[in-house]
Amino acid sequence: PSCDWSSDVCSSDLIHSEPTDRIRRILDVYRYDWEDVKDRHRAFSHWKASACKEVGATVIVDDLEDLVKPGCDHFGVQFVHALEK
Repeated sequence: PSCDWSSDVCSSDLIHSEPTDRIRRILDVYRYDWEDVKDRHRAFSHWKASACKEVGATVIVDDLEDLVKPGCDHFGVQFVHALEK
C-alpha cells in the first residue's frame, strides 16, 4: 500500500490529535502504533534545535516554521523565519 506519510500521518496539526480511522488502518498495515509515530515526529521536529543547543547556538534561521519551531520552543532556541523580512 502507498502512503504519503508527510501529509497523511505526520502533519503538525494531526500529530497532536487522535488518529482518524484512515490513519489507524495505515498504522495497522505498517505495524506502527500512534505513540511511535508521535515519538518519531517529535524527534524529527526537534533535531535541528537540539543540535543548536548542543553546539551553543541560540538562534536558528529556517523556512520550515511548522516543523522546526516546536523544537526551538522546547530547547529555548530563538526561531527566525528565513523568508520573512
